[in-house]
Amino acid sequence: MAPIYVPENEGTSLTDLIRAVRMRLGDFPQKRKQSEISDGSTANYRLKGKPYEDDGVTATVAGYSAVQTMDYDSGWISLSAFPDASDEVVFYYSTVVWTDERITEAINASIDGLFGQFYVIGTHDDIQGNGTNEFEVTTSGGFPLSAGDRIIKVEKNSSSNMIRLKDWSVHSTATKKYVHLANATSSSDVIRVTYAARPKNLVYNLPSWNYPTETLEGTAGLPTRAKEPIVCYSTASLMRERLSTRAMDDRYTQDQNNVRLYEVLNVVNALELNAEMQLRKLRMSPLFVRS
Repeated sequence: MAPIYVPENEGTSLTDLIRAVRMRLGDFPQKRKQSEISDGSTANYRLKGKPYEDDGVTATVAGYSAVQTMDYDSGWISLSAFPDASDEVVFYYSTVVWTDERITEAINASIDGLFGQFYVIGTHDDIQGNGTNEFEVTTSGGFPLSAGDRIIKVEKNSSSNMIRLKDWSVHSTATKKYVHLANATSSSDVIRVTYAARPKNLVYNLPSWNYPTETLEGTAGLPTRAKEPIVCYSTASLMRERLSTRAMDDRYTQDQNNVRLYEVLNVVNALELNAEMQLRKLRMSPLFVRS
């Protein structure tokens, strides 16, 4: 499916979706300060928390700003020069529970999981007959349909009118999708195929000013009103993931947590219920198709 063009900074950007999920989670960047005393021979330090990349990391040596290089994957930070012995080295950064990359994965999983309730209708109305009764179906932009995409309707021109065909079938390979007709087509025939395509995933990029080029409407091909159920399902899945991990934390057995498991689960259930209600409002037609 060819992406629908949406001008930069228009539509619901990946930044907007990540921010909406983070707000639902209450996972706002928390400021951290880490202080070290230099031994005079160390320029590399390991941050105790995973830094939030969007907020960056700053460093000071003996109260003065220091030039540094941060490796966000490993958590190691390298100063450009060795501090003097006994100098205080201080790092300022923010931490979050879920990274932007992990939230993006949850958003894409929600989009994938809702295929059938969310789908993108496309039409290729200029497929030329080839003298056989079988032809490959592509998008109007010439992109191949994936195995998960589905054919809804096949029509053929007749006296300048498009007549809906009933006797057709579909078969797919790993990379292509074909329509098989009962009768062979001629080179003068024009075929129109309507298909339901799986929404495309959003790609996480850095720096953050790249995010607006990835939009719910332009990249995924979904309407703006799809945002709310996607955000709710993404938030619920991340909370369930966290819940299963924390459930095995023995602090719960020691009664040292203010928030109980069932309280978090109630929030998760409410999010999923809200998503279901939003889906009903969308009123997309059920995806009853042959393939």
